[in-house]
Amino acid sequence: MTDDAFQTGPVDKIASSTAHCDIESPITLSPYVVAQHGYVVVVRALDEKDQYDEVECSDGVFRHIREGDVLVGTLGGRQALKGYSGRVPRHIAPGDTLHVLNLGGLIGECTAAHPNLGPALPVEVLGAVMVKRNDQWTHARIQEDALEMRHRLATSVPLVTVSGTAMETGKTEAACRIVEGLSARGLRVGAAKLTGRRSCATCAGCRRTGPRPSPPSPTRGLPAPWRTRSPPSRRA
Repeated sequence: MTDDAFQTGPVDKIASSTAHCDIESPITLSPYVVAQHGYVVVVRALDEKDQYDEVECSDGVFRHIREGDVLVGTLGGRQALKGYSGRVPRHIAPGDTLHVLNLGGLIGECTAAHPNLGPALPVEVLGAVMVKRNDQWTHARIQEDALEMRHRLATSVPLVTVSGTAMETGKTEAACRIVEGLSARGLRVGAAKLTGRRSCATCAGCRRTGPRPSPPSPTRGLPAPWRTRSPPSRRA
């Protein structure tokens, strides 16, 4: 595709799930969308909600999504008992309608809504974000320059994993209390939260309690943590 097929324009919000790509407004837009997990797309909000109506932006601030807002998000699937579940369609083109699936700006086709949240926010696909790499235009995706995955660690410090049956069950709160207690004993603690958004607020909370926070799922090239049977480890 030639450069004259691209467009350049401003956007209103850049979701935290794309923060690893260091995207800034204005963006360069291509009409060709790669329909795969992790690719960065530009969409326009077709509606406005009064609940589950925010997106965590790349600066860590949650902002309300207004009808007509142009949003940069990440294609990805999601399975959530207390939120929206969805998938990435096999084909995506400008003009298609998709949905915002989570607070990190995950974009996909909603396959299961939640009765307490109402329908997922619909968005119109405008195109794909393009970035310059080695003096050539390429599609932005969070897998580029992601941290190397490790399914086995030859050596490791002791690991503590906190898991739960669903969202909003207290996993993060329990982990923060564990971290706080270990830090109070003089131990150096590294903390990581596997989530489909950057969770800047959680990282800030970790800094206040002492540990060195580890990058979230998007920094590992994962738009959502459920796509791996066992979360890969970060190479130290």
